[in-house]
Amino acid sequence: MLQKLGTNYLDMLYIHNSWKDVDWLAAIPQIDALIDEGIVRDFGVSNFTVSDMRQTQQISRHPIVANQMEYNVLYKDEVDDAFKEYCSKNNIQIVAYQPVKRREVLTDKTIKEIADAHNASAAQIALAWLIAQDALPIPKSTNKHHIDENVAAVGIRLSPEEIAKLDSLT
Repeated sequence: MLQKLGTNYLDMLYIHNSWKDVDWLAAIPQIDALIDEGIVRDFGVSNFTVSDMRQTQQISRHPIVANQMEYNVLYKDEVDDAFKEYCSKNNIQIVAYQPVKRREVLTDKTIKEIADAHNASAAQIALAWLIAQDALPIPKSTNKHHIDENVAAVGIRLSPEEIAKLDSLT
């Protein structure tokens, strides 16, 4: 894999999920060994609950530095306050995949109103909200205009009132 990527290390290696029918715990010592060897720099998980993260931390010699979750302004079910608090206390960065549910975000009245107030797109507001939550959004795009738009979301500062409105969306 390293040859294919043209590198001699990976910045991060994730365990994708804590599936019940897969012995994902067996991967933890293997990831530890790859970090010890310098082949991998950091250990991440994806779709892990607080319980899964605790279990992983009891086994791993290296800290979990990221947990990649489906998380966006319209879908917050798995990233609740207890989850965010646990990640914050343990220096685990929440990485938001599917941060812009374009079809859903583009048609939401509240998001569109806030976007208009900022002369921004609904997608930018969705990303700005995640940034305000201290989450790291990873939007997917192959369109240069959308990529530029996504990057510009970093400069949008939402008011506490706007954040409260967005927090209440489901």
